[in-house]
Amino acid sequence: MRSNLVRLFLILGAALFASRASAAVAIYSDYASWSAAAGSVSTLAIPDVPNPPYYNPPTANAAPITIGGVTFSLDPSLGNVGLYQIGSGFTGYAPVVTALVDVPGGADTPNIRISFGRQLNALSFNYLSVFGTNVTFTLSNGDKGTLTSTGIVFGSPVFDFFGINDTSSFDEILITAPDLSLSVNDLAFTSPVAPVPEVATWVMMLLGLVAIGGLGRAWPYRGQAVG
Repeated sequence: MRSNLVRLFLILGAALFASRASAAVAIYSDYASWSAAAGSVSTLAIPDVPNPPYYNPPTANAAPITIGGVTFSLDPSLGNVGLYQIGSGFTGYAPVVTALVDVPGGADTPNIRISFGRQLNALSFNYLSVFGTNVTFTLSNGDKGTLTSTGIVFGSPVFDFFGINDTSSFDEILITAPDLSLSVNDLAFTSPVAPVPEVATWVMMLLGLVAIGGLGRAWPYRGQAVG
């Protein structure tokens, strides 16, 4: 009996490992390929700021910005960085959320944390680091990737595309770049769906039931004979 239990634990453990190993992440640099793989998505455009000075807030800011239920914030461990919603009247291009270092040339790192308040499996947006430094994207599930940024070319900003599809769900992304500023706009992400237990969840439940059953069989019977 004990050898059978050990055998079953080994089989279930192998299934748990295989389910975790099968998690896959794909990063895209063009919208067409990403959207074809992501399927139906929700979109979020950064609203314009129509009045002077064409950005919010008008003074240095480190407070979160919430748009359409999505929260943009800063990682305070990355230094003194301001966070702004900047309109087209200020930049001449589409509205953005921008992280800007307070003191250029220091150790501070522009960063934007985007929190969705729901589990996602696919996400995309346009991004720009002003001097074209590489941009790193870190998901709340630990998956990450780095892409190049074109930056500003002949005085005009060139936005690049970041898209990710991940079989392991996430609810936040932290974007960082060793630059003067970092901007994002035009978000798209998977619509929320009813959560379905992953294979790993079922395996853990089965392991627990098997363990309880094994303990029950091994526990000495303390009842009294009737007769």
